[in-house]
Amino acid sequence: MRRSSYDKPLEDVKALETAAPTIVSLCDEAQKEAEIEHQRWEPQWRENKKQEKERRRTQALKESREQLIAIVEAWSFARSFDKFFEDMEQSQRSLPNSETRS
Repeated sequence: MRRSSYDKPLEDVKALETAAPTIVSLCDEAQKEAEIEHQRWEPQWRENKKQEKERRRTQALKESREQLIAIVEAWSFARSFDKFFEDMEQSQRSLPNSETRS
């Protein structure tokens, strides 16, 4: 018996039709497993996100404090510089006139 050129594609179609329920079942099972895996990893992902947010907050606080300290130190230096000249002027005023001319 001679097979026609259409027999092979028809056999393939029949094989696919037969396998379709198995393929659907495997897809459903894979989807369920993916959902289970997602539910398993989601709490860890949320915890990591929370920790990263806290790390960024802590870093921002540290940088703010460092900036504030730098500002206070610069202000303190400027004030001491001003105080030095104020003291020099006060000392000069307290000297007798003859000593200030020399």
